[in-house]
Amino acid sequence: MVGVALRGYVMDLATNNPAQIQGYLAHNQAPADYVLPASLAKTAVTGCAIESWQGAKVSMICFRTGKPLPPAQPSDLWLFVIDRAAMKDAPPVGSHQFVKVNNL
Repeated sequence: MVGVALRGYVMDLATNNPAQIQGYLAHNQAPADYVLPASLAKTAVTGCAIESWQGAKVSMICFRTGKPLPPAQPSDLWLFVIDRAAMKDAPPVGSHQFVKVNNL
């Protein structure tokens, strides 16, 4: 999924309203039942896209951290949300793993 963000993408909905994003995702049967951590909830949202990964819908929520960005890059932070049932051998709830992929 990181490749989607790195290759370039088109947001299905461009908005700075988090409630509109969740509503759009839910209306389009994409994963929308998520709660943002407090620090991420304070980050400016720029929109969302609905992608596919291994046959499952993935919600891609786009944020902007405030760092300078190239003119064609609308965001520099992405949250991918997928239905847990679509993940074989999903990690335990509450566990986190941060991994550097390319320049991200």
